[in-house]
Amino acid sequence: MRATVAVLLVIPACSANSELLTAADLDSKISAQCEADFSEFLLNIHEAKSCAVAADCMFVPGATPVFEHCSPGYYVNPTHPFVTKGADGESDATTIEHRLEPCFAHNFPVGCFGSPTLPICWESRCYPRPVAASPPACLQAADNTACSKCNCGSCADELSNCLADAGCRELYLCSKQTGALGRYVASIPLDSYAPCAAVVDGVGGPSSSSALTFQNVVSCNMHSGCFALCQSGG
Repeated sequence: MRATVAVLLVIPACSANSELLTAADLDSKISAQCEADFSEFLLNIHEAKSCAVAADCMFVPGATPVFEHCSPGYYVNPTHPFVTKGADGESDATTIEHRLEPCFAHNFPVGCFGSPTLPICWESRCYPRPVAASPPACLQAADNTACSKCNCGSCADELSNCLADAGCRELYLCSKQTGALGRYVASIPLDSYAPCAAVVDGVGGPSSSSALTFQNVVSCNMHSGCFALCQSGG
């Protein structure tokens, strides 16, 4: 069973200047170069998820704050060149993880010791098996973008619950279209999501059911690494 990694989401009330803030104003707590390198790494991991059937997929432990299981790691095809060990005993993925280590000098949870959930192969990519939701039904309710495909694969339960709620759906689409969902934000005091502050007000504020449901999507989007596929509006 996949554990949820909690992220504090504080969404500010709408202000006169909120529409002037963009996704570029989000504070990721890591340097711009680190964020760019991490996103590029995750795009390579996404390619390493290529599969034809679930048997092509397995969980590979990782060393970045990506939790596709309740501990760091990724569901990938172990035969993909990016994650296959070379003559030096390391894969390209591991080599890049070593280079990324200084970016994440802050502590992040080490997770759990439970067995990873079984994988699925969906849309030719490896993902963790969702608890209840259907990735195809999730995508049908969302939109056919790389961002939504990744979130319906890695965060099917969280995003399906969000899309079933009109206010949460509006928050998801706003954050995706503004590019806010495409930023790596290690902690989320949400002057981050100020581009969508008016939407937050419209759904009842930061303590509303819609906003709280949206928090689960933001957390999973970040900790699954899907944010890397949600840049430039997803």
